[in-house]
Amino acid sequence: MSCLQRLRIVVVLVELLTLQAFATGAKFASEPTSGSSDSGDYFEVSPAIAAPGQFIEFSWHVDNATSFSVTPSLAGEDGIPLPGTLAHYSRVAPAANVTFQGIGSIAAGGVSQPLTAALTVIPMRLTASTTVVAAGQRLTLTYAGPNNGSSFFLTTLPENSTVPLNPDSCSGSVCTGSYLTGPLGSNKTFMVGATGPHNGQAYSQQIAISVIGG
Repeated sequence: MSCLQRLRIVVVLVELLTLQAFATGAKFASEPTSGSSDSGDYFEVSPAIAAPGQFIEFSWHVDNATSFSVTPSLAGEDGIPLPGTLAHYSRVAPAANVTFQGIGSIAAGGVSQPLTAALTVIPMRLTASTTVVAAGQRLTLTYAGPNNGSSFFLTTLPENSTVPLNPDSCSGSVCTGSYLTGPLGSNKTFMVGATGPHNGQAYSQQIAISVIGG
């Protein structure tokens, strides 16, 4: 065998090995990686802390989803399916803590991995240092509500007047504060409220104060 023939054989072998390596590399590159961190899917509720009656907003996205179902249900009374992507979907906060689970229906068939959004519910609360006072006396009201940027206020009946409140402390999921009333001359009823960051108002129970000698 001549040197030229040997050289041609070597060239052919090199080309075959190169093609095989390229095919093998292309095969591995096309295989999907495990996990969903790169999928871009998400399901969120804002704020994640709210009082019953305040508005909360949901946002979600599932790649290639034609619809999105949530448990407990977020669908309206019209029964129209939720789309696979939506932002700032407003609902009223429920009365208790809840973790919502969302699943997308994929256009090619099948469903997405479950996504969750947790909501912590902090009811408005109001207490009074006493419920019976003599005319001309003051009393201290103590309140608590959600730590979510709400605007707190005190409502006094029968005047139906409101006074803004500034919490003394906000820690974790709760804000607390106190308010010293002016001298009371007649029976009053107090309740504290909070307007949420997405609007919607939450109220505490009413506390009736009996004023003796007024």
